[in-house]
Amino acid sequence: MSYLLGLVFLFLIGSPVIADNATVDLTIKEGSSCTGAIPSTVKLKLINRVNDDLQKGIDCGAGDFDGNGSTDYFLFSSSAGTKKSKTPKNGVVVQSETWKVLVLLTVGNKLKNTVTINQEFLNLPQLYAKNPANEDLKQLKDLGCPISKSVDGIVEWGEGGQTRVFMLDTTKMKFRISLCASE
Repeated sequence: MSYLLGLVFLFLIGSPVIADNATVDLTIKEGSSCTGAIPSTVKLKLINRVNDDLQKGIDCGAGDFDGNGSTDYFLFSSSAGTKKSKTPKNGVVVQSETWKVLVLLTVGNKLKNTVTINQEFLNLPQLYAKNPANEDLKQLKDLGCPISKSVDGIVEWGEGGQTRVFMLDTTKMKFRISLCASE
């Protein structure tokens, strides 16, 4: 009888899930390409990719975006067919692509949360490191860029325009954008 009650109890509360799919096991190879495995619950289609693409490699970077000391990852991909031409008043045609960025926040090697950034990027997203070296610190301050001592961010360096720095607001789990001058 107690065996039957135990089965009913497991049915009512749900059987424990062994979450091998909650592990993030990524390696960054040759510059900025991640290979490995991520939980199947992560929707790579948000960046026009599928989990099988991780065998070949997906553009990525790593940092600590939530300040918990664990390595977080950002995966990105250009959206197929989204090249746009803009002709500003000066008559120069500018091509841009929409780069979609998916951030995997971890605790140790376990997935904690995911956050997506949908922005139009003229340049590839890159790591914006916390605690910049002294020689960079003055230049970043002079440009009006945010400086963080506790968390990394993601940056799109502006070339002759504005630089955009994306820093995670952990209370809202959204990236806020700060604009600063480019070199």
